[in-house]
Amino acid sequence: MYVSGNRSVASTQHTPATYTAHVTSVPKQVAAEPKNLNPAVAKPPPPPAKWLTSGDIGEFRQDLQAEVQRFSGLSIKGAELFPENFIDKIQASESVRLSDNIKGELDREYNAVRFYIGKYPDMNVMSFFMNKTGEVTEVFDLNDGPDAATLAQISAAGGLRPEALGKLGFNQDDVAAAGARNRERKERLASLQVDSVDRLPSSYMYGGNEKNTATVLQGDARIIRPGGSTEGLYTFDAGPCSIVVAVASDVNGQVTQVGMAHVDASTPRQSLSMFLNQTRGAAATLNVHVISGETETALRVHDSIRLSGATIKFADIDPDGSRGDAVVVDKRGKVFYGYRMGLASINEQELKVMALSRQMPNAPLYLRGLP
Repeated sequence: MYVSGNRSVASTQHTPATYTAHVTSVPKQVAAEPKNLNPAVAKPPPPPAKWLTSGDIGEFRQDLQAEVQRFSGLSIKGAELFPENFIDKIQASESVRLSDNIKGELDREYNAVRFYIGKYPDMNVMSFFMNKTGEVTEVFDLNDGPDAATLAQISAAGGLRPEALGKLGFNQDDVAAAGARNRERKERLASLQVDSVDRLPSSYMYGGNEKNTATVLQGDARIIRPGGSTEGLYTFDAGPCSIVVAVASDVNGQVTQVGMAHVDASTPRQSLSMFLNQTRGAAATLNVHVISGETETALRVHDSIRLSGATIKFADIDPDGSRGDAVVVDKRGKVFYGYRMGLASINEQELKVMALSRQMPNAPLYLRGLP
């Protein structure tokens, strides 16, 4: 929304000699060396590659030495690892779409089979480098190192032979468990894409105005009551963020409280759970609308809702994070969709404080009630 969420995507091109098991240091760019004008004087040998320590690459989830032992010195025939029909297809076209979110590609320059998993900017790239005899000599992953979940995903899409994964250090139990987690993740995402924002009434049908409507900023959460003076809550520019609208009702179906949260990638589950619990209060039921949200943010929202015992009443997320949604909810719990000029009321000082807070990881929601 206001805080940039841009993330750089590492280049998928690299020279295999630069990396050993994907954890050797990357040399800085230097000027070309002058030619040796005296052949009789041998040039000194290049310094050995410097191994990075686990402290240098603290973002890697797996232990450095285990990575080195597992993925260095591979000697696997491509015919053993890749299905024959896949190799035929990829050599013919240089690019094969295995499923909606997995693409296989042949990189002739680096003699590698490369898989692109997911969608930009949350794309995972896994490369299998081969020598001239067709042996896989290195497995390189741009994110956290090859893991069972990623390999199982490629295998399920037809890019790897399941029985050959043991040669990469994973047994069938690892892969089966990872495949189950992938399927469960896919089901959770599907449950958040069952509705369409086109079904919601237009924000111009909302009866409030700028003076009696509170604006919910990125990382903000507000709660109102039907008897209060605030008529509704409005938020906008939720591209990769998720908009969560929670409506609490008593045993007679009467609305007791209405809450709205603008959840971003920094929002921890505990903070969102606190918002849902405070919106519920002592009410009998809590119904939730989930609108917008890229994949990881949406899954975090789903986890919090499930743990809180709330019911998802409406869900239409935006896995690509490209839509830019706007939502308004009135104090009786009716949800409206779309931008509405002049409805937002923004305090500049408040905006600066909010922007600074969102630059920290695990920044909690700024939760407050309104009259």
